[in-house]
Amino acid sequence: MARGFAYVAGFVYVVLGVVGFAVTGFEHWVEADTDTYIAWFRLNSTLNLVHAALGTVLLWAGTEPPGAVRPVVTTVGLVFLVFGVAGFALTGNAEWNVLALNRADGVLYLATGVAALAAARDARTAPAT
Repeated sequence: MARGFAYVAGFVYVVLGVVGFAVTGFEHWVEADTDTYIAWFRLNSTLNLVHAALGTVLLWAGTEPPGAVRPVVTTVGLVFLVFGVAGFALTGNAEWNVLALNRADGVLYLATGVAALAAARDARTAPAT
């Protein structure tokens, strides 16, 4: 389960990063109040880079042996949970919100973090084959 999550979520987040750069260019690196959106998700170049980096880490983890996938998916899941909370806490605070997070991001990242932790837990409890 963790390997499948790593591949799917990794692919999705790499695509989000690439599409984000296509939309924002390489501008607005730490601006919180950008007017650049994909659907309800506000973008800046720093967030695009984070998406691409986390997606790449997950894709790499999917290629590793089963014992190595779970800690990576767990760690990335915890990072997404932190970003999810930050999406709610930093909305409207342009000084600290260098990733241009908003509430829609918060929901997406909380869901991704919970899914990652569930996939990692399932990998831990699954019988060895």
